[in-house]
Amino acid sequence: MLCLRCSRGILKARFLVDEAFIGLAGRSVAHLVTRHANLLVTRTLSKAHSLAGFRVGYAVLPQAIADDLNDHNDAYPLARASEAAAIATLQHEHKIAARAAQLRTWTQELAQELRALGVRTFPTETYFFLADFAPHDAGELARRLADREILVKPLNDLRLGPGFMRITTALREDNALFVAALHELL
Repeated sequence: MLCLRCSRGILKARFLVDEAFIGLAGRSVAHLVTRHANLLVTRTLSKAHSLAGFRVGYAVLPQAIADDLNDHNDAYPLARASEAAAIATLQHEHKIAARAAQLRTWTQELAQELRALGVRTFPTETYFFLADFAPHDAGELARRLADREILVKPLNDLRLGPGFMRITTALREDNALFVAALHELL
């Protein structure tokens, strides 16, 4: 839930749904905006369309909220390169959807290969997943992989334990190099 101060200074509850991964894992709820005056639906293209660093996206929201936000907007201006990249991705969403499907397939294949090595993996509908390399220390494993120019992210979360790591799917051949390195290191 999000609270916004309207132009009269009164706080009103708003519900914000960020559909950053909608193309990967779900269905849009933007059609509900017309039925709920307090619903804002955003889609961050930096995540959904691999435009990290561009900080672009869009929102579907009731006119009254849009007017209020526009009247009190202190956002920085959008660079032309960011705008061009965002427009290009919106014009080619079918290609992005195909790439997302390909990444999901590669992710499932990679997770299956890790499970064959005795690594516990957790279900996902995105291009990254959580893996537990216990009894191995994920931080140490990540350092040894970095020596081979393979970058992974140990979680370093004491609640989960030292074996947990976030694995991001890469190209199929990069995934194969990762698995080959793990065969040697585990």
